[in-house]
Amino acid sequence: MEWVAGFVWNQWQPWSGIRNQLPISTLLLGPSNGGNLEEAMSIGFLARTLKWKVIVLNKCYSACSMIALSSVYRVFAGEIGLHRPYYNPEFYEETDPFYVEQWHRRMDKEVRDFLEDAYVSESIIEKMMGVSSREMWTISATDADRVLSNFPSYFEELIFARCTGKAVTIPEFGMNADCLNRELSQMQRQSLITFLEAISQGEF
Repeated sequence: MEWVAGFVWNQWQPWSGIRNQLPISTLLLGPSNGGNLEEAMSIGFLARTLKWKVIVLNKCYSACSMIALSSVYRVFAGEIGLHRPYYNPEFYEETDPFYVEQWHRRMDKEVRDFLEDAYVSESIIEKMMGVSSREMWTISATDADRVLSNFPSYFEELIFARCTGKAVTIPEFGMNADCLNRELSQMQRQSLITFLEAISQGEF
């Protein structure tokens, strides 16, 4: 069984809407100027948990980039834009400064933890969190593909171990494409089964 169920994500909707479209193997992103951060992190959690391949086709800014960075297999054909979390100006006008600080601390930690769980390097996280929510740090498709498309260490080691002796057909990764795709499909299938079992037991 081959899963071909990618779609372009440029309009935000509840992540439960994506859950209802399972199984998905590939997620296509862009163009998008951003959206709801918490929804993006929920979608990103799915992408990481279910081992989706994520392809950025066009510009993918703000919350969209959180989804792009969450995957174990990232391909960049469009630029991404990063900055620290954005909050509605009304939040600052109507909220006691004490609670503004507490909220910032909590959300900043959640974003950092989310990106660390996605194996995004500390240098990228630090630079992103240093960019104002009113500005954008843009990374070209070429640079993003070079700096951000690396596999997580566990995933890379697993693929190398299972594809030993195969001819290298993807020089930049030192991997065999057929073996990589086969192993990824198997991981996606098993991850989906495990995830659905967890849902049935009320864990999500």
